[in-house]
Amino acid sequence: MRIGYSSSGSGEKPPPGFHVAVLAAVYDIGKQKKEYAGEAKIQHQIVMVWEIDKRDSKGRRFTLADYVTASTHEKAGLRKRIAALLGREPYEDDFDTDVVVGKSVYLMLKPPAKEDGWPRIDTMVPLPPGFQPIKAEFAADPVPKYVVTAREKAVGGWKAPTPTPPNKSAPAGTGGGALPSEKQGDI
Repeated sequence: MRIGYSSSGSGEKPPPGFHVAVLAAVYDIGKQKKEYAGEAKIQHQIVMVWEIDKRDSKGRRFTLADYVTASTHEKAGLRKRIAALLGREPYEDDFDTDVVVGKSVYLMLKPPAKEDGWPRIDTMVPLPPGFQPIKAEFAADPVPKYVVTAREKAVGGWKAPTPTPPNKSAPAGTGGGALPSEKQGDI
C-alpha cells in the first residue's frame, strides 16, 4: 500500500505502533498509470487522508496520505478500509464520502523497511470498544499540493466532479459524494 506522509510540512515521521486514526478527507486523483510486475496499468485512484492521535514537535497531528485504487471489489483495499471504518461489510451506499469521512479506526504503523524510509500502514481494524474516536483537524481546503500534483499526472487529465442531482451517485471529489465504483464505469 503506497503511503505518503506529512505532518503539515514539518517533515517529521510518525511513530510506528498502534494509533487511533480518523479519515479526515478523500480526494479523487483520476486514472493513474502504475507499474505492477513490470506491466503498466491504468487505475482510478483516490487519496484517503488519515490523521493519527500523535502530534509532531509543533503540536500538529501527523497525517498520512493513503493512495488507494478506487475499487469496490470484495478483495480491494478500499473495501477493507471502509469495512474497518464501519465495523462491518459495507453496502453500496456506504461508498460515500459523507458516510465515511470523520469516522475513526485503529491502525498499526509498522517500522520503516529501510533506515531512511517511512512507517507504513500494516493493519487497519474497527475501533475497539472503549477507544474514543478522534475528530479531524485537517484542513481539506485548499487542496494539498500532493493531490494537485497527482491530478496533474492523471491519464487523460483530471476533471472535477460535476454536481449530482439528489438520489444519484457522484464521483469522489473534495466536497463529498460517492466514491468511484466499477458499476459507475469510473474504474
